[in-house]
Amino acid sequence: AQATQIRGQLLLQRQEADSMQQLLTRITPLARKGDLSAFDLQQQQANALNAQLQVKVLRRQLLSTQQQFAQSQQQLAQIPLNLTAQQNDIRSKLAVIEQALANNEAQRAWVLRAPRAGVVSNLLLKPGQTV
Repeated sequence: AQATQIRGQLLLQRQEADSMQQLLTRITPLARKGDLSAFDLQQQQANALNAQLQVKVLRRQLLSTQQQFAQSQQQLAQIPLNLTAQQNDIRSKLAVIEQALANNEAQRAWVLRAPRAGVVSNLLLKPGQTV
């Protein structure tokens, strides 16, 4: 929408610049003959240059807007890729955590077998061990 608006302004400004240049071309011979003052000629030259400058400014604005639009489209295209990468990273971390939990559970469940039948009367434990 913004680029369309700038294009419209650019079209109008080009027409104005062309019109001012045509007027300048027509009045230059009049100034040489003395039918037009040097001041009026200089003023028209300044107006024509200013109109051309405005065309260049609008072209830069249009280019900048188009570049911003292209950047936004590129960022939007990257969103699914970034999301997939984040999901894969989360799945990987979850697998590591699940493996660590399985290892902890395996280490926690020790089975002690006595060499012969009997009753355990004493068992040395360290703090944090489960029985």
